[in-house]
Amino acid sequence: MTDEPLILGVARTHDVAAALIRGDRLLVLAEAERVLDDKHAAGADKLGPAILAALQTIGATPSDIAAVCIADTGMEGIEKARPDLVAEMHSPRAIAQLGTVADMERLPLGSLGVEGMNPATPLHAVCHHGAHAAGSVWLSGFAESLNAVIDGYGVCCGSALYHYRDNGLHRLEDSLDRYLLGWRYQLFGHFVIEIDSDRTDVLDLAGKVMGLNAYGDAREDQVAYFENWFRGPDFNAYEWAWDYTHRHFTDLVGEKGLHRDVGSARDKWFVDIIASMQEAFTRCIARYVDDGQTATGAQDVTLSGGCALNVLANTRVASSPRVRELFVQPTAGDNGLPIGAAALAASRLTGRPLHAPAASHPDRRNPYLGVPLELDADLTKGLDAPAGARETVAALADILASGGTVGMVTGRAELGPRALGHRSIFGWPNGPELRDTLNRIKSREWWRPFAPVCRLQDAERFFTAPAFSPYMLLTANVREEYRQHLAAASHEDGTARLQVLERREDHPLLWDILAEMDARTGVGVLVNTSFNVSGKPLLNRASTALQVLRDTVLDAVWVEGRLIRRADLAG
Repeated sequence: MTDEPLILGVARTHDVAAALIRGDRLLVLAEAERVLDDKHAAGADKLGPAILAALQTIGATPSDIAAVCIADTGMEGIEKARPDLVAEMHSPRAIAQLGTVADMERLPLGSLGVEGMNPATPLHAVCHHGAHAAGSVWLSGFAESLNAVIDGYGVCCGSALYHYRDNGLHRLEDSLDRYLLGWRYQLFGHFVIEIDSDRTDVLDLAGKVMGLNAYGDAREDQVAYFENWFRGPDFNAYEWAWDYTHRHFTDLVGEKGLHRDVGSARDKWFVDIIASMQEAFTRCIARYVDDGQTATGAQDVTLSGGCALNVLANTRVASSPRVRELFVQPTAGDNGLPIGAAALAASRLTGRPLHAPAASHPDRRNPYLGVPLELDADLTKGLDAPAGARETVAALADILASGGTVGMVTGRAELGPRALGHRSIFGWPNGPELRDTLNRIKSREWWRPFAPVCRLQDAERFFTAPAFSPYMLLTANVREEYRQHLAAASHEDGTARLQVLERREDHPLLWDILAEMDARTGVGVLVNTSFNVSGKPLLNRASTALQVLRDTVLDAVWVEGRLIRRADLAG
């Protein structure tokens, strides 16, 4: 594989990131927010550090890069600037050559932000939605699939369906913008009094709103109203969702309408509207996928684009008897665009199918291919040597079983926004008081749920679900007899955004901790939430982990083999 070309894929508007692919392997995805500690890092100036971090992770240099592929975004506007390339970018090949890296200034695309790259390196471009779809094909490994891409807006559309077959991404042209969803959904974040939308990134509003669904009851009249509202393709009406100062939905709720800070998360009338909107959103996505399956006959489905982070809609799709297997891309947002861009370039240059059948599913779907931890703090000064693996598991279990919380930082970062055990905070879910503790650590809104993690062999004992996700991208129902034992991991409606470890090899340490908790308590389940604080991305520096330990009620952190308690940092 070392003789294979090294391909760089990039995205440069928001959630800036760089991916490196060689042969049939994704080697690394470097998300600029982790490198720079800048959540949703935006702008072309953030790309250089991400590229350098990606290269450093695999021990390569800029001169090793054989080709570059840019995922078109609103900043580049390649399709608008180069209309002669549109047909090729929307063809089943889904990729066009722009020229060389030396041509970037002329295009104009500015710079990649790194020195030392051969100026003659070929430069390619791919459609925004095509990059989303290609990334999900690459990671899923499906030889044929329906690929639904649904986000705020790319360059030429906000939603699109693709049929991957015969190593081609065939775009279903009549599917474009049948529903325009993302901007409309996030609008509701401005309506909630408890959400400070001036200090919240607009990309985070949807996740905060989603958690309110469990507190309301959907009304069929309101669901029908919102289903009609979500339908495209009137872009001007869709863009109106950005005006949160306007009085929206006066024909639904009366002259007062919905507007900024109009309702509280504790107001039943308001959360019923949220639940109705969510149900309409879910039905739209499920119908979109179903129509795509009717048109293509594809049984396997992938979801990508920012709306694919909505676990309620994802679970409805997974529940369809027509869906044989659903794969939701863990980097569903624009941070996943570089994977698709690099994958399309690799397929073009090597002739390998986009789904690269030589790579096994565990390797292909490995979510721990981010950047490594920055050990920027002295972890040895005044501390004992690290314990052995068995003692470490026992020590961690001691803290957790006694009701404590432990932050874990190990290995390379997860791909995407969900902590999957490498940048996580764990707690024992047997008691609702853990929610208050974690909310104090993370400064989160009170209504937002915390997710559980367990081993696949234990999942059906505690949960029911149409499918289990290793990426926390589907919901499960907590079995009634275990809701008290899993109080901190159960949402208001008895659901849970569950992460399942399929094999011990996926995360040996976490697997062993879960096994130890099972042996001690009979319940091998932990709450798993992201190791970060409000407004920050998942941390990637040892010093940040220690600072959180100092400044909050977190009890201990485990940093690359060393368990550190707050008492160890005294003074």
